[in-house]
Amino acid sequence: MTRTTLPENDPDLQLARRIGSYLESETDLRSETDTLVDTLLNYRESREANKSSIPDVAVPSDEIWQEISVAIHSEEHSATIHKLGSSQTDFKTIWAVAASLLVAAFIGFAAYFYLSQQPQMIASSSANIETVVLEDGSKVTLRPHSSIKALEISANEHNYQLEGEAFFEVMKSDNRTFSVRAGNGEVQVLGTRFDLSNWGDKTQVYLEEGSIRFENIESKEAVTLSPGEAAEIGPDNLLTTKSAEITEYTDWMSSELNFRNKTTRYVFNEMEQEFNIRISAPDSIMNTRLSGSLALNSIDESLEDLSLVLDGQFIKNGDRQYIFVPKR
Repeated sequence: MTRTTLPENDPDLQLARRIGSYLESETDLRSETDTLVDTLLNYRESREANKSSIPDVAVPSDEIWQEISVAIHSEEHSATIHKLGSSQTDFKTIWAVAASLLVAAFIGFAAYFYLSQQPQMIASSSANIETVVLEDGSKVTLRPHSSIKALEISANEHNYQLEGEAFFEVMKSDNRTFSVRAGNGEVQVLGTRFDLSNWGDKTQVYLEEGSIRFENIESKEAVTLSPGEAAEIGPDNLLTTKSAEITEYTDWMSSELNFRNKTTRYVFNEMEQEFNIRISAPDSIMNTRLSGSLALNSIDESLEDLSLVLDGQFIKNGDRQYIFVPKR
């Protein structure tokens, strides 16, 4: 076997010779400041201190020598030693955490962007009339089973969406526009009082005071109304205007229904909106013309009064479903 000779300046050879001289002279090794000596002495003391309580086990000599070798050369090179495998794991973990945070941030941003684009509910009514004051001071009176949502609120624009029917009292402002969408129609105002609805098969608006522009969203046809005028977009999507009485459009605010030469279908549609019900009847009844008034205090009372006018009876057919049956 070939013998390898270490150079005289090798740190391991020099340390071995110093340890040998200590052992020969029985000098205390604590006077040696070398890291290896400190490690060996600490290890021996630790083993002796715990020998009585810890059973003897096989010592992994290769692992101990690896730790001793690291300790020896750490002082010589004055550098921190990191195991490559540990660093790779740390970087992988960091990248995984960073990727998770980025995904979470993206999902959060996407959700916020999506929600910010959706109409935001302002107020809704159930069986009673509800009044809400908007942030600019405008007042909205909602008919039963109606709702209003905000489409866009900014310094220059206040845009809303209506389902059902409501009476608006809009605060005048020269710096912002106020608009409300309902069905196929949109009302644009500066400061005014008007009634807007989209129940049944049409969208209607009545202007009490001020001035409004009413537009068909699909055809882009538009009209400007003066006080006392009404406009509607019917099932044929045509926009028409007429002069009208205010009670014809705002009577629901007094919990009553006034109609003059209206079809039964129209009266049924109003009652469906008011009470959140559905009414069916033969076509011959639906096309009958009616004039008069009807209290809207309760479903049963209103249906009973109307059945006397139509000469028949309303029969409940399921949840909030009614059928009108004429007398023979």
